[in-house]
Amino acid sequence: MADLTVNFAGIELKNPFIVSSGPCTNCLIKIEKAEKNGFSGVVTKLALPVGSRRLGSQDPSYSFDNSRWTVIADNTRKDINLNQPRGKGVKDADPRLLVPQVIKLIKAAKKKTDLVIIANMEGPTNYGEGIEEWGKIATAFEEAGADMIELNTARHITKYKKGIGEIPELFGEIVKVVKKSVSIPVIGKMPCQENDVLKDFTACGIDGFSGPHGGMNVRSPLCTPPFIDIYNDGKDLAIGLLKGQGHHLVPQSVRQPQRTLTNWWASVVYQTVNLPILSVGGFETWQHVVEAIMWGATAVGFQTIIMKKGFEVLEDMIKGFEAYMDEQGYSNLNDFRGTALKYVTDEPIEYEPLAAKINEEKCDGCKQCTRIGHCIAITFSSQKKKASVDPVKCVSCAWCLWKCPRNAIFMVSYPKPRLIDEYLLSED
Repeated sequence: MADLTVNFAGIELKNPFIVSSGPCTNCLIKIEKAEKNGFSGVVTKLALPVGSRRLGSQDPSYSFDNSRWTVIADNTRKDINLNQPRGKGVKDADPRLLVPQVIKLIKAAKKKTDLVIIANMEGPTNYGEGIEEWGKIATAFEEAGADMIELNTARHITKYKKGIGEIPELFGEIVKVVKKSVSIPVIGKMPCQENDVLKDFTACGIDGFSGPHGGMNVRSPLCTPPFIDIYNDGKDLAIGLLKGQGHHLVPQSVRQPQRTLTNWWASVVYQTVNLPILSVGGFETWQHVVEAIMWGATAVGFQTIIMKKGFEVLEDMIKGFEAYMDEQGYSNLNDFRGTALKYVTDEPIEYEPLAAKINEEKCDGCKQCTRIGHCIAITFSSQKKKASVDPVKCVSCAWCLWKCPRNAIFMVSYPKPRLIDEYLLSED
């Protein structure tokens, strides 16, 4: 049986699945649901200091099915006019919480559950002012029973037009004050940082990171990780990659999912400072969790998928995750943590020329493979009621392979060169 336990910054977790800070962790009922459905811990909703100017600001709306909406107190949906300015006529969906309220929440959660409770907090954000207050708030959370402190360091500092997590000196001062004030681990919820800059943020003694934090301060790298083959040690999933070859980082415009940015951030932390990281952003399946760990994540945070499908989503996720580990022979998470990183290379990569081929015995004539907009290689025989591939016109994209519901398509070596002129003038 696979061992899902993980040590995160000195705290033992029964599995790597955590509910990250947000609407799903802002009250006791939701935290109890998290435990009931198998999560190992929760990060409480951000706690603001009393008197924070942010209390009156409009909370964000959420994107779903190309519309904008907010989640209101009774869990119903409120549609918003796409042209309506934010903050006008829109009911607050996700209430801001003050430090005293979060203290009560932590005490209740520790009394009612056995979850690991991570307190997400923010202190005064004026540069050089009120830093000691960060320590006082963290102390109050530890006394309430919090197991870990998460510092929300992406908050914008107007004077410097940067977030706290982008100013090493201020970040370091805050971390040192908090570390001196508490005995529990302290992690930073950070915007993305490049390798050479990240080291400046670790000299203060931070115990780990979470994120990357989104919003105005998130830095998008020029390149993000490619999709990887979780059944092949984390190698690039590119079709035709020759055995032993590595993979390049891919221009970000090619990779849209948020989790690719999150995986890039985890890989930077893992390689540069080797501190534990709670990866948060875009994870919705157990396969996504495997990818995250192969890129260096210690644990993975969920919020949006819970909003969409409920806390119950974790049951099938854990079943699939455990079955995968047993099938692959992994006894614990360390067996595959960071494995994808050893294949990243700057060296030239060679690809084997391939073409799709259809197993007629498996093909049931559904025609799904013939409905790929950029493909002219696949045709359908009305007489045989089977599809077939012209290897000369095949561009080796493998979309048909992934689209086929019958797994009737596979890739074969095709060393014969394609003739571009013939391809350009192809006719049905």
